[in-house]
Amino acid sequence: MRIEELVAEAFGLTVAEVDDATSADSVEAWDSLAHVNLVMHIEETYAVSLSTDETLEIRSVGEIRRVLGQHGVHV
Repeated sequence: MRIEELVAEAFGLTVAEVDDATSADSVEAWDSLAHVNLVMHIEETYAVSLSTDETLEIRSVGEIRRVLGQHGVHV
């Protein structure tokens, strides 16, 4: 699954609405509970375990992509 699809699904967006700039500041539905659910879905989908610091860092699609890259996952 592409990261854009995962984020779109998590926040009720279309894939066309999601790009690297999509963030907690630009998506009303991206609240703390939705963030936890997104992190869990990322970990399950890409078979990674994110640290607490990484979990707090990923406040945009671009940041998600960067953190996954650090885990060897290129999306």
